[in-house]
Amino acid sequence: MKKPVYLLVFLALAGLSLVFALPEQTRLLPSAVKLEWPDVSGNWVKVRDLEPSPQEIAILAADTVFSKAQFYDRNSRVTLEVGIVLSGDDVNDSIHRPERCLIAQGHSGLRRKTLDIPLAGGGELPVTRLHTRIDRQLPSEDGTPRRIAFNSLTYYWFVGHEMVTSSHYARTFKDVSDRLIKGSNQRWAYITLSAFYQDPADGREPPATPGDSDGPLDAVIQDFIGTVIPGMLDRDMLPGLRPAEA
Repeated sequence: MKKPVYLLVFLALAGLSLVFALPEQTRLLPSAVKLEWPDVSGNWVKVRDLEPSPQEIAILAADTVFSKAQFYDRNSRVTLEVGIVLSGDDVNDSIHRPERCLIAQGHSGLRRKTLDIPLAGGGELPVTRLHTRIDRQLPSEDGTPRRIAFNSLTYYWFVGHEMVTSSHYARTFKDVSDRLIKGSNQRWAYITLSAFYQDPADGREPPATPGDSDGPLDAVIQDFIGTVIPGMLDRDMLPGLRPAEA
């Protein structure tokens, strides 16, 4: 009964040893994402550009590039924070698994779902949606702290040189296999959209249903993806997102 265990350990060690067999990279291929957010796209208006947090700057590699902004939907009046983190030479120093980051920031009750969002002009974008909860202490009218619980919706995906994926593991596998087989390295863009709504226990009707079911806020975020994101992607580099020919 011990042989299978020994075999698994051997295979794991052999897999890890491949890291040392990676060829020296001479080609750094660009990501198929554009970094400049539009001022206006459909009903979406860019309110302002945002700076990366001091924590992001301190943790991530010096050659990481950030492009963050806040958008407002003139129809629903929802505000979204959007961001692109573009990796440098070593993607592992620039991009981390989003679920880990949210938990480290104090989020709890994480629920995960994958979706395919239709894009203007054709094609579908694979995304991961995370539903979490976070507690905040806010001052009340008499100055005493008051706990308010918020629900959070976060959508994310990754854009490489010629691939879009909603999976951190698929991105990692693609990155390693390209280095081994093609001898090439690529910059990956990690794109996120996030919005908050108050917990219904606080007596206010949220703009989305809690849990894993899609609600009105999901529809608003998905509208942003379908409307704004097509202009942020170089479809000529992404065969999986090219519209089907008529």
